[in-house]
Amino acid sequence: MKSYLDATRWACDQVEERIVDGELEFPECTFADAVVEYSAGIEWVQPEDEDAPSFYVVTDQMAAQLWRLAAQSYEFFDLCKKICAYNLYANAELPKCLRIFVFEVFEDRLKRPTPRHRVRDRNFLEQIFLWSTTKDITRRFGLPLTRNDVSPSHSACDAMAEALSICGRKTNYTEIKHLMVHPDKKRLRDEFLAGIRIGSRKNIRGLDPDATAEARALETVREILGTFPTKQEKSPTLP
Repeated sequence: MKSYLDATRWACDQVEERIVDGELEFPECTFADAVVEYSAGIEWVQPEDEDAPSFYVVTDQMAAQLWRLAAQSYEFFDLCKKICAYNLYANAELPKCLRIFVFEVFEDRLKRPTPRHRVRDRNFLEQIFLWSTTKDITRRFGLPLTRNDVSPSHSACDAMAEALSICGRKTNYTEIKHLMVHPDKKRLRDEFLAGIRIGSRKNIRGLDPDATAEARALETVREILGTFPTKQEKSPTLP
Protein backbone atom coordinates (compact mmCIF):
# COMPACT_ATOMS: atom_id res chain seq x y z
CA MET A 1 0.00 0.00 0.00
CA LYS A 2 2.86 2.37 0.82
CA SER A 3 4.35 1.86 -2.65
CA TYR A 4 1.00 2.70 -4.20
CA LEU A 5 0.69 5.91 -2.18
CA ASP A 6 4.27 6.88 -3.03
CA ALA A 7 3.59 6.16 -6.69
CA THR A 8 0.46 8.29 -6.69
CA ARG A 9 2.31 11.21 -5.06
CA TRP A 10 5.13 10.90 -7.58
CA ALA A 11 2.65 10.78 -10.48
CA CYS A 12 0.95 13.91 -9.12
CA ASP A 13 4.30 15.70 -9.27
CA GLN A 14 4.66 14.70 -12.93
CA VAL A 15 1.20 15.79 -14.08
CA GLU A 16 0.24 18.70 -11.83
CA GLU A 17 1.87 21.50 -13.80
CA ARG A 18 0.67 20.07 -17.12
CA ILE A 19 -3.04 20.20 -16.27
CA VAL A 20 -4.85 23.40 -17.21
CA ASP A 21 -8.64 23.78 -16.91
CA GLY A 22 -9.10 20.07 -16.40
CA GLU A 23 -7.04 18.96 -19.41
CA LEU A 24 -3.44 17.99 -20.04
CA GLU A 25 -1.84 20.85 -21.92
CA PHE A 26 0.37 19.76 -24.80
CA PRO A 27 0.85 21.27 -28.26
CA GLU A 28 -1.24 19.62 -30.96
CA CYS A 29 0.86 16.94 -32.58
CA THR A 30 0.45 13.88 -34.79
CA PHE A 31 2.74 10.88 -35.02
CA ALA A 32 4.11 12.34 -38.26
CA ASP A 33 4.86 15.66 -36.54
CA ALA A 34 6.71 13.80 -33.80
CA VAL A 35 8.79 11.84 -36.31
CA VAL A 36 9.89 15.09 -37.93
CA GLU A 37 10.54 16.81 -34.60
CA TYR A 38 12.82 14.05 -33.39
CA SER A 39 14.55 13.18 -36.66
CA ALA A 40 18.01 14.44 -37.46
CA GLY A 41 17.23 14.57 -41.17
CA ILE A 42 14.91 17.56 -41.10
CA GLU A 43 15.21 21.03 -39.59
CA TRP A 44 12.85 24.00 -39.35
CA VAL A 45 14.69 27.22 -40.24
CA GLN A 46 13.58 30.69 -39.18
CA PRO A 47 15.77 33.32 -40.90
CA GLU A 48 17.14 36.23 -38.87
CA ASP A 49 15.37 38.60 -41.26
CA GLU A 50 11.86 38.79 -39.80
CA ASP A 51 10.40 39.45 -43.25
CA ALA A 52 11.95 36.32 -44.76
CA PRO A 53 9.70 33.24 -44.77
CA SER A 54 10.59 30.15 -42.75
CA PHE A 55 11.31 26.84 -44.45
CA TYR A 56 12.51 23.27 -43.92
CA VAL A 57 15.93 21.79 -44.61
CA VAL A 58 15.47 18.12 -45.47
CA THR A 59 18.16 15.58 -46.29
CA ASP A 60 17.75 13.46 -49.41
CA GLN A 61 17.46 10.32 -47.28
CA MET A 62 14.74 11.83 -45.08
CA ALA A 63 12.87 13.13 -48.12
CA ALA A 64 12.85 9.65 -49.65
CA GLN A 65 11.43 8.20 -46.45
CA LEU A 66 8.74 10.88 -46.15
CA TRP A 67 7.74 10.42 -49.79
CA ARG A 68 7.17 6.72 -49.24
CA LEU A 69 5.40 7.26 -45.93
CA ALA A 70 3.06 9.76 -47.61
CA ALA A 71 1.68 6.95 -49.76
CA GLN A 72 0.75 4.95 -46.65
CA SER A 73 -0.48 7.54 -44.15
CA TYR A 74 -2.66 10.60 -44.45
CA GLU A 75 -0.68 12.15 -41.58
CA PHE A 76 2.58 11.91 -43.53
CA PHE A 77 0.83 12.97 -46.75
CA ASP A 78 -0.37 16.15 -45.01
CA LEU A 79 3.09 16.69 -43.55
CA CYS A 80 4.75 16.45 -46.97
CA LYS A 81 2.25 18.95 -48.36
CA LYS A 82 3.12 21.33 -45.51
CA ILE A 83 6.88 21.00 -46.07
CA CYS A 84 6.52 21.56 -49.82
CA ALA A 85 4.19 24.53 -49.38
CA TYR A 86 6.57 26.34 -47.02
CA ASN A 87 9.64 25.66 -49.14
CA LEU A 88 7.97 26.65 -52.40
CA TYR A 89 6.76 29.89 -50.84
CA ALA A 90 10.23 30.60 -49.43
CA ASN A 91 11.91 29.62 -52.70
CA ALA A 92 13.93 27.14 -50.65
CA GLU A 93 15.41 23.91 -51.93
CA LEU A 94 13.23 20.82 -52.15
CA PRO A 95 14.97 17.43 -52.36
CA LYS A 96 14.19 15.38 -55.45
CA CYS A 97 11.78 12.99 -53.74
CA LEU A 98 9.65 15.86 -52.44
CA ARG A 99 9.65 17.45 -55.91
CA ILE A 100 8.36 14.10 -57.19
CA PHE A 101 5.72 14.19 -54.44
CA VAL A 102 4.51 17.59 -55.67
CA PHE A 103 4.46 16.36 -59.27
CA GLU A 104 2.51 13.22 -58.40
CA VAL A 105 -0.04 15.13 -56.32
CA PHE A 106 -0.61 17.73 -59.06
CA GLU A 107 -0.91 14.96 -61.66
CA ASP A 108 -3.34 12.97 -59.46
CA ARG A 109 -0.92 10.05 -59.42
CA LEU A 110 -0.67 10.21 -55.63
CA LYS A 111 -3.80 10.84 -53.59
CA ARG A 112 -4.22 11.41 -49.88
CA PRO A 113 -4.60 7.99 -48.25
CA THR A 114 -8.02 7.37 -46.75
CA PRO A 115 -7.99 6.77 -42.98
CA ARG A 116 -9.10 3.27 -42.08
CA HIS A 117 -11.12 4.69 -39.20
CA ARG A 118 -11.94 8.22 -38.12
CA VAL A 119 -9.17 10.83 -38.25
CA ARG A 120 -7.19 10.63 -35.04
CA ASP A 121 -6.97 13.47 -32.54
CA ARG A 122 -3.76 15.48 -32.69
CA ASN A 123 -2.81 14.41 -29.16
CA PHE A 124 0.23 12.21 -29.74
CA LEU A 125 2.35 14.08 -27.16
CA GLU A 126 -0.34 13.76 -24.48
CA GLN A 127 -0.75 10.04 -25.15
CA ILE A 128 2.97 9.27 -25.13
CA PHE A 129 3.30 11.23 -21.88
CA LEU A 130 0.57 9.15 -20.22
CA TRP A 131 2.08 5.92 -21.55
CA SER A 132 5.68 6.69 -20.55
CA THR A 133 4.74 8.03 -17.10
CA THR A 134 2.66 4.92 -16.35
CA LYS A 135 5.57 2.72 -17.47
CA ASP A 136 7.83 4.71 -15.14
CA ILE A 137 5.50 3.98 -12.22
CA THR A 138 5.92 0.24 -12.72
CA ARG A 139 9.71 0.58 -12.88
CA ARG A 140 10.11 2.98 -9.96
CA PHE A 141 7.65 1.50 -7.49
CA GLY A 142 7.30 -2.14 -8.50
CA LEU A 143 3.54 -1.95 -9.04
CA PRO A 144 1.84 -4.30 -11.49
CA LEU A 145 0.81 -2.50 -14.65
CA THR A 146 -2.84 -3.60 -14.45
CA ARG A 147 -5.10 -5.70 -12.20
CA ASN A 148 -8.11 -7.94 -12.51
CA ASP A 149 -11.58 -6.92 -11.40
CA VAL A 150 -11.36 -8.50 -7.94
CA SER A 151 -7.84 -7.30 -7.01
CA PRO A 152 -7.21 -4.17 -4.91
CA SER A 153 -6.96 -0.97 -6.97
CA HIS A 154 -3.21 -0.70 -6.50
CA SER A 155 -1.81 -1.03 -10.02
CA ALA A 156 0.26 1.50 -11.96
CA CYS A 157 -2.79 2.32 -14.09
CA ASP A 158 -4.77 3.02 -10.91
CA ALA A 159 -2.05 5.28 -9.56
CA MET A 160 -1.86 7.22 -12.83
CA ALA A 161 -5.64 7.65 -13.07
CA GLU A 162 -5.90 8.72 -9.43
CA ALA A 163 -3.06 11.24 -9.77
CA LEU A 164 -4.65 12.80 -12.84
CA SER A 165 -8.02 13.05 -11.07
CA ILE A 166 -6.48 14.56 -7.92
CA CYS A 167 -4.75 17.19 -10.06
CA GLY A 168 -7.92 18.15 -11.92
CA ARG A 169 -8.25 15.89 -14.96
CA LYS A 170 -11.01 13.36 -14.32
CA THR A 171 -9.60 10.00 -15.39
CA ASN A 172 -10.63 6.43 -14.72
CA TYR A 173 -8.60 3.25 -14.56
CA THR A 174 -10.08 1.88 -17.78
CA GLU A 175 -8.80 4.80 -19.88
CA ILE A 176 -5.22 4.27 -18.78
CA LYS A 177 -5.46 0.48 -18.96
CA HIS A 178 -6.72 0.65 -22.55
CA LEU A 179 -3.81 2.89 -23.53
CA MET A 180 -1.34 0.49 -21.96
CA VAL A 181 -2.61 -2.96 -23.00
CA HIS A 182 -5.71 -2.91 -25.22
CA PRO A 183 -5.17 -4.49 -28.67
CA ASP A 184 -6.81 -1.49 -30.34
CA LYS A 185 -3.97 0.70 -29.01
CA LYS A 186 -1.14 -1.55 -30.19
CA ARG A 187 -0.39 0.56 -33.25
CA LEU A 188 -0.19 3.67 -31.07
CA ARG A 189 2.17 1.94 -28.64
CA ASP A 190 4.33 0.83 -31.58
CA GLU A 191 4.42 4.45 -32.72
CA PHE A 192 5.62 5.52 -29.26
CA LEU A 193 8.51 3.07 -29.50
CA ALA A 194 9.40 4.13 -33.05
CA GLY A 195 9.36 7.81 -32.03
CA ILE A 196 11.64 7.10 -29.08
CA ARG A 197 14.06 5.19 -31.33
CA ILE A 198 14.21 8.07 -33.78
CA GLY A 199 14.66 10.58 -30.98
CA SER A 200 17.55 8.62 -29.51
CA ARG A 201 19.35 8.81 -32.87
CA LYS A 202 18.95 12.60 -32.99
CA ASN A 203 20.57 12.96 -29.59
CA ILE A 204 23.68 11.04 -30.71
CA ARG A 205 23.63 11.80 -34.42
CA GLY A 206 27.24 13.01 -34.28
CA LEU A 207 28.24 9.38 -33.73
CA ASP A 208 26.19 8.20 -36.69
CA PRO A 209 26.89 10.54 -39.61
CA ASP A 210 25.29 8.33 -42.25
CA ALA A 211 22.10 8.08 -40.15
CA THR A 212 21.69 4.38 -40.93
CA ALA A 213 20.15 3.73 -37.52
CA GLU A 214 17.64 6.51 -38.06
CA ALA A 215 16.81 5.03 -41.45
CA ARG A 216 16.12 1.70 -39.76
CA ALA A 217 13.84 3.44 -37.28
CA LEU A 218 11.96 5.10 -40.14
CA GLU A 219 11.63 1.71 -41.81
CA THR A 220 10.00 0.59 -38.55
CA VAL A 221 7.54 3.45 -39.00
CA ARG A 222 6.74 2.17 -42.49
CA GLU A 223 6.24 -1.34 -41.13
CA ILE A 224 3.81 -0.01 -38.52
CA LEU A 225 1.85 1.89 -41.14
CA GLY A 226 1.92 -1.12 -43.44
CA THR A 227 -0.12 -3.11 -40.94
CA PHE A 228 -2.98 -0.69 -41.55
CA PRO A 229 -3.37 -0.63 -45.36
CA THR A 230 -5.22 2.24 -46.94
CA LYS A 231 -7.26 2.28 -50.11
CA GLN A 232 -4.16 3.47 -51.93
CA GLU A 233 -2.10 0.29 -52.00
CA LYS A 234 0.67 1.08 -54.46
CA SER A 235 3.91 2.68 -53.36
CA PRO A 236 4.97 5.84 -55.18
CA THR A 237 7.15 5.36 -58.26
CA LEU A 238 9.49 7.66 -60.09
CA PRO A 239 7.83 9.44 -63.03
